[in-house]
Amino acid sequence: MNYYRISCIMIGLAAAAFAHDGEQHTAAAGPRYGQSAMIGGGAIQTYAVLAAQKDSTGRKPPVELGLEIPRGVLFGLPAEGSVSILDFPIQARDTVFQYMMVDWNPQGHEPAGVYDLPHFDFHFYAQDLDDVAAIRPGSCSGLDCADFAKAMKPLPPQFAPQGYINVGSVVPFMGNHLIDPTSPEFNGKKFTRTWLYGTYDAKLTFFEPMITLDSILQTPNQCSDIKQPEQYATSGYYPRKYCTAYDTQRSVHKVYITDFVYRTAPAGTVQ
Repeated sequence: MNYYRISCIMIGLAAAAFAHDGEQHTAAAGPRYGQSAMIGGGAIQTYAVLAAQKDSTGRKPPVELGLEIPRGVLFGLPAEGSVSILDFPIQARDTVFQYMMVDWNPQGHEPAGVYDLPHFDFHFYAQDLDDVAAIRPGSCSGLDCADFAKAMKPLPPQFAPQGYINVGSVVPFMGNHLIDPTSPEFNGKKFTRTWLYGTYDAKLTFFEPMITLDSILQTPNQCSDIKQPEQYATSGYYPRKYCTAYDTQRSVHKVYITDFVYRTAPAGTVQ
């Protein structure tokens, strides 16, 4: 078990207990901003961009939802890992995403030879923070045995993302991680960026792009498709792409989800 990684998550959760309900603010125009957090001598901040016009649902759909990282932050990152938990702005209310957990992993993490490169884990959470904090460490693959049983519950087939599999990658204060075995890093190529899904108690709980520091800096402007489930258990806007971009005028890197579509939960689904 990676106790160092667990301790970072615990510190992030403890800090979030004080900051999670902090005041949010909006920019005068353009992106609407959520919470910020300090890392590497600078501040990272969540944001949302909505369309100018309402769609057929009567809502202004999201265009982007993500995180802004000043370029200087990436050149002053700490030698130790860190976890920050930041609320999204109120403009994200028609998505399922409540907040983001940002993990900086300077030595990477397990499995060795795959994800042991300096990288960020960007968790877009659809699970209440209190429920995340209740996923306890223990003796069953690193989790409390009752929590491990919940983490290993399979998703109903219609809610399972296409091609993703359960390999028992469970982490305290997170849950399970589903992987795509066709991803380049599992097929002889170096890890640069990938997409994971988080599950707990037979529900999708977080959506996670993992991106190396080198990829953000060296190939900053790119988007990738997100494999989808047949249906979602909760109605809302869901992304079909994740992207990074670099704003040269502001010297800011962005990591965000986009290409949203409104998905309606099947009739009779408990949301």
